Order: sequence, then structure tokens, then C-alpha cells
Amino acid sequence: METRALVLLLSLLLRLRLAAGLSPFYDVPEPVVEALKPRGLRISIPDDLGVELMAVHANMNKPIAPLEAGQISVDILKPKGGRWVYEDRRVRLRPGDVINYWLYVQVDGLGYRLDDQSFVVKDLVDPRSGNSQICVPSDTMVNGMPTCKGQLIFEENFSTLNQSIWQHSVQLAGSPDYQFVVYTESPENSVVRDDKLIITPTLLSSNNSDYIYYGKLSVPRCTGLPNSAECSKAAAAWSILPPVQSAKLHTKHSFSFVYGVIEIRAKMPVGDWLFPEIWLEPKENYYGHRNYQSGQIRIAMARGNEDLTKDGAQLGNNLLEAGCRLGLTSKIRNEMYTKSNWAPFGSDFHVYKVIWDKEQLVFVVDGMEIGRVQPPIGGFGGLQEFSSTTVPWKSTLAPFDREFYITLGVGVGGHLEFPDGCFSHKHPKPWTNRETKSMLHFYKDLNNWYPTWDFQKSALAVDYVKVWAM
Repeated sequence: METRALVLLLSLLLRLRLAAGLSPFYDVPEPVVEALKPRGLRISIPDDLGVELMAVHANMNKPIAPLEAGQISVDILKPKGGRWVYEDRRVRLRPGDVINYWLYVQVDGLGYRLDDQSFVVKDLVDPRSGNSQICVPSDTMVNGMPTCKGQLIFEENFSTLNQSIWQHSVQLAGSPDYQFVVYTESPENSVVRDDKLIITPTLLSSNNSDYIYYGKLSVPRCTGLPNSAECSKAAAAWSILPPVQSAKLHTKHSFSFVYGVIEIRAKMPVGDWLFPEIWLEPKENYYGHRNYQSGQIRIAMARGNEDLTKDGAQLGNNLLEAGCRLGLTSKIRNEMYTKSNWAPFGSDFHVYKVIWDKEQLVFVVDGMEIGRVQPPIGGFGGLQEFSSTTVPWKSTLAPFDREFYITLGVGVGGHLEFPDGCFSHKHPKPWTNRETKSMLHFYKDLNNWYPTWDFQKSALAVDYVKVWAM
């Protein structure tokens, strides 16, 4: 299809998208234009945000009308060296020449234009190498170091489980979630298979309930606080051992970043009282460590129950939640929801994306924006809930202005993810949040929830993780 026809078609799709109340989430970045020595022209943009095609239309020393093909009319179908690059070494340019141009960029099936662009040649640039990469400084920082706009700063396709990148949390779950789980590094709970990370919850003891009621659990190679309840527990009376073991992996010691675009393709776990942990978490807890005072970015979460309701509203696996957690009160929790009417989120893979800059965080599922988090006037730090903090909040987006790392895991139960008063398969939730015997009540309901778990369906499967600089 010719570029002009493609532009008109996708522009129509964009108008339909806007009419449906959906906001475009991609702005064509500022191009880098170079007049080359001894001859040649190069125009490029970063390879980011799901770009699929770039078209360049330009005239030399004369105006170009909107949608005019121009003396130069070229479609670029593949990126090179982290950028989409048009380059022609036959073009002869001199200082004072003017290049008038417009760009068309296709992103996730939608078209975007950058019109009315002009570049005046001042100096000729020695290209050195046709594969050289142009670095435009980015707001994104990685492990404390600067990056280039559009740079792919992290890519994991899970051909193997690289333990220098991914570390296991090995400990009993605790405050403030109080999940009913112990995280292990056992291959039973986390493994790479068929180029995917598979995280599967299992029973801590499938054939010995006495162990749950009366046993003692010491976690080998515990990564929690030594000699604390994170590393060992002795069951006593109602305070039983966590009945489920699972896995949670993170990049805290290998990769963290602030501002950027993260994209994860994953299939959610299915099974009663399970939920995926696909988070960005603060590396330093700079603004405080209690009750998510330093924040948590929730890339995607769909509860595992296929039939979960509260007051007639659906809360199960066909409802996706994404957003930011800041504190524990509803006043400062920011959540966005989208509902899949055709299939649960655990039935197939979906692409989850967060676009994070200094002003806001935008949450995208399969190319569709579902919501955005923006600070109130004066910033989150101006909220009454944080008036007693001793650490100055450095920006209006704080605490989301520090480096965060990636977490992938499967959680079970706990006090935060499943509201009291909900029903699964017409059975009431067997525990109450914040009660001391919640884990005991959960375990006593084993015969209702465990049959809904399936070795394959109840696993979180992650196909890839990619992060780009803004």
C-alpha cells in the first residue's frame, strides 16, 4: 500500500480511537537530521514504543505540503542500531540548504505524523560508520548512569534463567501483605521452559497436614532479615505454617531504572486466590519502607479466580488492574481497570506496558491505554497522609522519581488483593483481612480452592521483558 493511502487509512483509525474515548499515547520524537560529509543525508528517530514503520517525505530548498510525497519518499521497514534511520549517500548538501520534511510513524497498528519540519544545513558531519548510533541524552537513568533516548536498556527473552540478572526472594511473606506463602528457589516453583519463565505455586506439604499445624519451617539460603520471622517459623495453635510455596524473582541487584517504557508479554495464573506479582518496586525505599510509602508500580494484575464477585461486580480473571500503590488508604491508591469481555486474562498472552516520565505514568494493555497516574497539585508528598515524613519529597511525582527494579512472581491470598465480602464459585472468601487467624481459615478451606489449581493454568508465564529509555 502506498504511504499516502496508508496514512489516510490509519488517520481514520486514529480518529475512531479518539471518538471512542481512547487517547493516543505516542508522540513522534524529535528527529536527528545530519548532512553528511562528503555527501549524504541521514534522518533518524529512536526505536521505541512499538514502532513498526517510519516514512520520510522531504523536499530540498522548497516547501512541502502536508501528505505530499516529495522529492524524497521512502518507507523504512526495519530499525538499525537502536534507531529508525533513513540514509542516502547520493544527496549533495551545502551549508545554507534547507530540508523541508514530514514523517509518518506506525506504532502498534496506528499512524502518527510529525508535520512542518525544516532543517537548515550548517555543517557537514563525518559519518565515520554507517552503523554509528546517535545519542540524545534521556531523562532515564539505569543503575545510576545516564542513557540515550530510545535506547533498549533491558531485554530478557528467557532462553535460560540468567541468575546474574534474576535473583530469587527466598523467605516467608510478611508485612504489609501477609500472604499465605513462602517463596523458594526450587525448580518446582520457577523454571525456564520453551523460552518462557514459568512460576508455579504448589502446596508446602501435599500429604501431611500435621506439618502445617505443628511443624517448623527454616528457609535455606534465606534472603530475608536473618534470625527473623522472614527466615523461620514454628507452628503453634492457630499460627500455622504458610500452606503454599511459590517463587518471586527480581532484578534489585542487577537492573533498576527511573523513567522509561517497560513492556512485558505474559499469561496470568488461573486458580482461586492466586494473583500475579508483576511490579516495579523501589530500589532504596528512599521515602520510607512502611506500607508502600516509597510506592509500587503495578504493571498488571488479574486475580486468579475465574468466578469472583462482590456485590454483583466481577472481580475475577477477566478484570485487569494496573496503576500505582502508595500507602494503604484508598484515598491515595491509584488504580485503573479494564475488562476483557471475550476471555479471561489467563487464557492467552497479553502485552502489558507502562510509559513512565517525569509527569505521569501511563498504563497500556495490548496497545490500548487503560489509565494514567498523575500527581495532585503540590505532588503526592503534599497529601496529609505523608505530612509527618522526615524525608523531603524531591518532585511532584515523588516517590515515583527514584529508581525501581522489576519483580515477577505469584502470590497467594493475603490481606490486600482480595476484598472482604467477595464470593468465588458462590463460596464466600474463607478469611477476613487483618484478622490474626486469616491463614488458618484459608487453609481449612483447602477442599474448595485447591481443586481449581492446575499445574499449567495456575502458573504465571512470562514471554519477554523489555525496557526502553524515554
